[in-house]
Parts: sequence; structure tokens; C-alpha cells
Amino acid sequence: MPKSAIELPWPATLRSGRQTITGRSWSGGAAIARVEYALDGDTQWRPAQLVGPNLHGAWARWRFAWNARPGIHELRVRATDVLGNVQPEAVPWNALGYLYDGVVGHPVEVL
Repeated sequence: MPKSAIELPWPATLRSGRQTITGRSWSGGAAIARVEYALDGDTQWRPAQLVGPNLHGAWARWRFAWNARPGIHELRVRATDVLGNVQPEAVPWNALGYLYDGVVGHPVEVL
């Protein structure tokens, strides 16, 4: 299954205004076909832009522009590989956390 990571500290603090959010996605089964993001619990997923090489078995880089407004926010990212595997919204409990591939909300405070 695909996995994604946002390249920001946990939790992140950013200044208001236009921000470029970057990250990486990976799938053990195939290259990444697309990456999407959602803000603050929104159910509408928007496309992120894939950047650079996108090879089977390697992390694919991506980015999206965000007009960050002051407040507490949550960024979510999900990836889909070329075989149609989509990063799941939730996964069964795994006591050790190995191979976790669920979508994780990333907390961001905008000043």
C-alpha cells in the first residue's frame, strides 16, 4: 500500500501567506500515480504536483501551494500507485506500528 509523509516538523508552525508544502510518497507495489491533499477535515481531495523522478520502489517527491491563514490546521495527504492502490483513511490496530500506511493528519499552527 502507498504511504506518504509531509516534510514539516511535528507539530509545525508556519507564517501566514503562500506556503509550498512538500513531501514524499512511496508504494512497494508500483510507482506513484498521484498524490492528493485535504485541509482541515475537508472531504474534497485536491491534486498535489509530482516533482522529479518517480520510480518503482523509490520515494516520489511532491508539492502543493497553500494560502495559509492564521489558526490551527490539519493537513492530510494520500497517494495512489499506478496499480490503483490507494493509501487508506484508516488501518487496523498494529501494536508495534510496523508498515503503517494510513492517512495521518499533520497539525500546523499558522501565525
